[in-house]
Amino acid sequence: RPMIFGRKPQHILITQGMKNSTSNFSIGTGWPICWSKSLIPLFLLLTACEKWDLDQANFPEVSTVGFDPAANPTEVILYGQISGLVENDFASNHGHIWSLTPDSLSVGATVGQSLFGQKGNGSFQSKAQELSPGNTYYYRSYLVYENQPPIYGAIKAFNTESLSPELSIDSISREGEFTIRILTAISGLPVGLPLTSFGITWSQDSLPDIEKDAIVPEQGIIVFEPEFKFESEAVLPTGQSYLRPYLLVGNEVYYGDSKPYKIGNIWNQTADFSGGPRFGAIGFSIGQKGYVGTGNDGGNHKKDFWEYDPLAGTWTQRADFGGGL
Repeated sequence: RPMIFGRKPQHILITQGMKNSTSNFSIGTGWPICWSKSLIPLFLLLTACEKWDLDQANFPEVSTVGFDPAANPTEVILYGQISGLVENDFASNHGHIWSLTPDSLSVGATVGQSLFGQKGNGSFQSKAQELSPGNTYYYRSYLVYENQPPIYGAIKAFNTESLSPELSIDSISREGEFTIRILTAISGLPVGLPLTSFGITWSQDSLPDIEKDAIVPEQGIIVFEPEFKFESEAVLPTGQSYLRPYLLVGNEVYYGDSKPYKIGNIWNQTADFSGGPRFGAIGFSIGQKGYVGTGNDGGNHKKDFWEYDPLAGTWTQRADFGGGL
């Protein structure tokens, strides 16, 4: 019959067939049995609880990671990261926005925006194009989840590379009573650069401007060689006009030097002849340049030859005539 031998604080010890021991009590099999009063409530709690299956919640976030320069100064690659979505869930759309000012970096109110469709957690990238060289741009990542307002990443900045193109008018020729043809050269451009526009602007002011004066534009192209030439036609009014080559890359405008040209039966004083007075000289033109040489100054036969450049307005001495007089 079970016997209760004693009670200690926190424990009740039960035995059957007590053996010669003051510390071990056993039931036939020899396993010790000891229950702590403090463990019984915990045991009852664990056996009574059931497992709760809670739905996982979305806490979507987007990070602005960084950027890499692209092949030309008008493009960069922007990077972003989406996190906080449960498995098999996704953002409705995502992308990047960029602007010349940090205050306007919101969806639908920026200089540029990339828009991609559904995407879950992971990285993404955008190509920002048609940027202006030599400027600071601000950008950040964004995502839209369901019908909630856009979620934005931190604002960061990048600088586009500057350009130093050279533009010059090589020649101007008369094609009709009021029509001229202009040959223009542009150099110093990286291969692969997209040009927004280029051409000639003209005015009767000495510094024509594409914002307010007449232009003869050419269609935008991708640069395949660092230097290229093009021809333009312009119809000018009577009197003196100034022609100026221009180049537009993104929103950045580059100009060459302006050149004067006069239409009409008007005598215009140009640079004085540098070879001195003479008679019996010969003169001719090659292309847009004039040549005067030989003759007699009243006591000596002349063998020198001079070249006049109407665009530069200068006389330059060339090789002397090599024949007999």
